[in-house]
Amino acid sequence: MLNSWAGYLADNALYPSNQVSLASPTASDNSTNVAAKGIIGIGAMGTINKLLNYDSDSSVNYSSIAAEYASHWESLAFVTSNGQAHLTSTYGGPESSWALVDSLFGDKLLATGVISSQVYDAQTQFYEQLIEDNPASYAFGLPMDDLSEIGNSAALAMVAATMTNASTCAQILSSIASYASVNTRVDIFASSYYVLNGSYISGPASPAQGALFAPMIMSLSIPPSNSTTPPTSYTPGSTPAKSHTSLGIILGAVFGSVAGVSIFTIAAVVFVRHRRYKAVPIDLPISSPHLLYDTVTPFVPSEDGVSGSYVSPEDLRSAKMEGIRHAAVISRSGSNSTPSPSPPQSSTQPRSTAIPRTTAENATTRSASARSAATGSAATGSAASLLGQPDEGPGRNHVMTELRTEMSQLRQFMQSMNERMHVEAPPTYSE
Repeated sequence: MLNSWAGYLADNALYPSNQVSLASPTASDNSTNVAAKGIIGIGAMGTINKLLNYDSDSSVNYSSIAAEYASHWESLAFVTSNGQAHLTSTYGGPESSWALVDSLFGDKLLATGVISSQVYDAQTQFYEQLIEDNPASYAFGLPMDDLSEIGNSAALAMVAATMTNASTCAQILSSIASYASVNTRVDIFASSYYVLNGSYISGPASPAQGALFAPMIMSLSIPPSNSTTPPTSYTPGSTPAKSHTSLGIILGAVFGSVAGVSIFTIAAVVFVRHRRYKAVPIDLPISSPHLLYDTVTPFVPSEDGVSGSYVSPEDLRSAKMEGIRHAAVISRSGSNSTPSPSPPQSSTQPRSTAIPRTTAENATTRSASARSAATGSAATGSAASLLGQPDEGPGRNHVMTELRTEMSQLRQFMQSMNERMHVEAPPTYSE
């Protein structure tokens, strides 16, 4: 790419046509400033070839071309007017014409040595004379050329960097400072302005203002290009060896950063979980939900099957077991001795109007024993049925009666729960 660019300059740089520059906003031909820029570019390409040892392999020697073009350029643009030598704005222009040739800064910066020192000395004296002869007109700096009233702070700074004496350089920089400190300005230090009053034209806060560092750069020690030699171990077309040390440092830094972030993340997670665990007390009491009814009391209906009472499960179980035992005892005693029928009483026997106490107590006892025996017989039949005896005769009927009783008790209990807790009533079962 650089060779192609240098070839284009070799074909067009000496006589530029239809080119635009800071000094010439409109396209013009044979501009001294534009031609100098192209010639310096050719010389820079020659320096690059020299550093890379391409001069012997290349069919074109750009350093020789730049030196030849620079000689022709001086003969075309360098004139003497009123005893003062200077560069004209264009080839063949009036001898009184002049321009700010800021392109010469490239030759100074790159140390190509394409432009002769005679040109720099003559331009320094010429600019100094212009400032002294027109102090009021050029209080804010020199314009871009003799026909313009427009100044450019970037171009002025690069011109100041090419001056061969410090006083002329200081004068030009002082004019830029005067423009930057004008109180009537409302813009942000524009690069383009009118040199008569410092009024704004264009380029506020322009990056072109970086050229203001040009004089400072030139104050540094820059060795000439012909004193620089390439490394002895380098050959054209070879690839420089890569630095394994720098690569190892980069990889180590990357892996170390990743490991550090991972460790920090794990530590943060463990810390948060530990704090959450400590926030919950170990001896936290566990309370059971409050129940509306602690126990369920069975309902035992009366003989009529309508009314009844609630008894505790222990009492109900004890009563049933007692009835079963009592019925079993009576059953065994009845099988061993058959009671003899009592003789019928005579109807003529006189009745006593008063019943002895002992007789009444015996009758009460016999009645209670009879009822107990009946209950025990029923319980015995139920128990016998439940223990695996044949479900036939009165025992089966008694079991069915108890089942219906239990179902009736369950239904009544569910109805009572429905009244208390508003639960839907259970379905009615038929026999």
